[in-house]
Amino acid sequence: MANASLKNLQQGLKSAAAPEPPKIEAAPLANRRPDRQGKTHLGGWFSRTYSSSLRLIQAKHPEKDLQSLFSEALNDLFTKYNVPTIER
Repeated sequence: MANASLKNLQQGLKSAAAPEPPKIEAAPLANRRPDRQGKTHLGGWFSRTYSSSLRLIQAKHPEKDLQSLFSEALNDLFTKYNVPTIER
């Protein structure tokens, strides 16, 4: 009798297999914003003091947006480590 209930349990487990998760497809490159074509996103999590310092720079230089400030900072980093800088 124990064998019969074990077989029933095994059959029940086989028939109750988890369904396949839905497949998520990335948006085709053609559907991305034109100003982002050929570009990649870089990001990180920093303390709030970094954000405050960036805002202080923007207060003194309102013509500079965050992306231009990051580009400038990365080029300074590239120079420090003697790798090619990027034209903006």
